[in-house]
Amino acid sequence: MAVKKNKTKKPEIPTLESILDSADKAYTDITRKYYVLGCTYVMAVDYYGTTGRRAFKERFPLTDNALRNLELVGRGRLLPQFSMCSNRFTSGLVNLEDSLKWQYKLIGASSVGTVRVRKGDKIVDKKFSDFLAKEEDAVLSIISKADKNLSQEELAKKLRDIRSEVRAEIKKSYGSRPKYKIEEVNGVPVVKFFRAVPYTAEELMKIVEELNSSKANNN
Repeated sequence: MAVKKNKTKKPEIPTLESILDSADKAYTDITRKYYVLGCTYVMAVDYYGTTGRRAFKERFPLTDNALRNLELVGRGRLLPQFSMCSNRFTSGLVNLEDSLKWQYKLIGASSVGTVRVRKGDKIVDKKFSDFLAKEEDAVLSIISKADKNLSQEELAKKLRDIRSEVRAEIKKSYGSRPKYKIEEVNGVPVVKFFRAVPYTAEELMKIVEELNSSKANNN
């Protein structure tokens, strides 16, 4: 008598669309939650200063760069979508002239921050600030009204072109900025470095002389 072989049932492979739908929801949740986290971090800093900063760093496994991005988000200088980007990119982005307009352009929003979201089976336009503030049954979309008739390939190309445009703008802005700046923080002259470039001992001595001169002028 022949023994029947047990056929192993192949697991069902989810469609790419269903995977992306889950990703949309997860991305939306991250965007909202990161915005809230940024706002709470700013509250801790504004009310408790250094103690508040230290409390966040001790409580969560966050690097200095991550905390910096959190503060930028909480102060409204960086949209939460860019919180997972590299520090170099976010630094260049927030220092651009009309930075928020560039950021809204990158997420497919209008210059005033109107985004398209999926709510059930409908696509509706909302202010991005309203979308962040309310826990609604809506999923963030990067597709603006002007892009609704574009194919996936056309939309992908448009986003690539916008990113290239922004990177070129950042590079132009970065190249025109000074290497460093001496300014006063809490009544004390300090050096702020803007570019990650090597300095010779002679150049560093010159910076120290400028700093000492600044101290003397303030006394």
